[in-house]
Amino acid sequence: MRVLRVFIRSTWVTENVIKVRLGKDAGHFLGDMVPELMDANVLRETPSLAGHGRRFKLGAQMVKVEEALKKSAGRYKDFLVLIRAAAPSDV
Repeated sequence: MRVLRVFIRSTWVTENVIKVRLGKDAGHFLGDMVPELMDANVLRETPSLAGHGRRFKLGAQMVKVEEALKKSAGRYKDFLVLIRAAAPSDV
């Protein structure tokens, strides 16, 4: 979930930046994990800039994301359970 840490410094991230950061793992992240993260309100898609692919921003507070990342100890499915359990007003 290292890609979520990019939001510490950025309000939004383009699909192209994700591809550069994740390299060969980008396809799996964008195809499989982004839909789950969007369903859990961790990520939201925002209007994109021409030619830069999709653009994403956090849908949850960074403090909640970091808390769920820490508690999940790197286990993605546990992260999803924890972040979904956050109160709707917190995401």
